[in-house]
Amino acid sequence: DPRADHAVAARSAPTDGEPTEPHTASTDRWPTADPAVVEAAAQAAANAASAREKVLALLTHLDQIVGKTRSPLPSKEPKGGRALPPAVLEKGEGSALERCDLFVTLCRASGVPARLVAGWRPDLRKPHVWAEVHLTGEGWIPVDPATVWLGTSTRYLPLSLSEDGTLPLLHLDRPRVRKTQGSR
Repeated sequence: DPRADHAVAARSAPTDGEPTEPHTASTDRWPTADPAVVEAAAQAAANAASAREKVLALLTHLDQIVGKTRSPLPSKEPKGGRALPPAVLEKGEGSALERCDLFVTLCRASGVPARLVAGWRPDLRKPHVWAEVHLTGEGWIPVDPATVWLGTSTRYLPLSLSEDGTLPLLHLDRPRVRKTQGSR
């Protein structure tokens, strides 16, 4: 079971990059005090005894209540063309980025430090986003709400971290290698 509570390697040592206030704060992109977010977080993590159990419960709950779409929901916002977490909860579906935003918001609303990672998945041949949660004594653990398991593989290449939901590297394209004159 990919959601099983198993050992997962952190991306950094447990003492590197300890979480600070920005890792738990509500932001314009991640409104942790929104009533729908508060209710969803409380419902999901009600029986969790540890931060790890909260993360697994939130991840499982997210997968049960929000379906996957290929493109972002229509949004009137000029914040990267993605719907805010309360709208994703209301609609019950979202893109990988919107699910990731919602997951980070739910984690923060539950007191678990979380941030967004933008990077590359060569196996998918496209950019991808996932989250990292900080678990005391373990460090920053990668979590991909699109695949619903704790941890990621070496196929995930992080390029940028976001502590407030902004993503400057959203429009990445795969590298192109061209043969030039004189090369063999």
